[in-house]
Amino acid sequence: MGLTFKQTDKLRSRADVILDAPENRNKKRKIMRARAFSNILSNIFIWSGLAFVVYCTSLYIGAFIDVREVAGSSQLVRIQKVKATVDQMPRIKQRTLISPIIERLASDRIYMRRGQSILATYSLPEKSKLNLTIKQCKTAPVLEIFWCQRVSDQNKTISNKTTGFVEFTAARPGFYHFNSYVVETPNTVLNTNFDYRVVWQRGEKRVR
Repeated sequence: MGLTFKQTDKLRSRADVILDAPENRNKKRKIMRARAFSNILSNIFIWSGLAFVVYCTSLYIGAFIDVREVAGSSQLVRIQKVKATVDQMPRIKQRTLISPIIERLASDRIYMRRGQSILATYSLPEKSKLNLTIKQCKTAPVLEIFWCQRVSDQNKTISNKTTGFVEFTAARPGFYHFNSYVVETPNTVLNTNFDYRVVWQRGEKRVR
């Protein structure tokens, strides 16, 4: 009887293992999928956070360090070159598949210290009028990047010119937003990068 009982128990154990094997495999697959999904979410959060930090930092750091000067191309040299070749600036930018992304990343806001400047170079169609505005935001670190409560502003209107540049100087340190608006006679609003171009970049004036 004892021998028969032990053998039956072993047979049952083997049968249970065989029957449970598909169920165990399914459980393992579910666990692995859950872990993979968790890893993907973690990577998304980490890389999104890093991208956010890099983007925000890039809007402030230029007021204190000329990063490109390390590579041998100072801001002063670049601006002088831009001013010298502004007459050759194309009015319509050539479009590519990544043009929308580049345009979204193009800076129309930066932090400036007192005495620093922002340069707007433009290329317009004939018989058009360009309105340029820079506005200083109320101090609110990081939030001021996305939401600007205006403290002061500067405006400039250009007409009867097709190419050129305008340089604004920051009277006070702070975060600034820039805007351009073009109207073609008779009162037709134009679209940037399609009908005209305005490029904003840090100017050559330094901190006083």
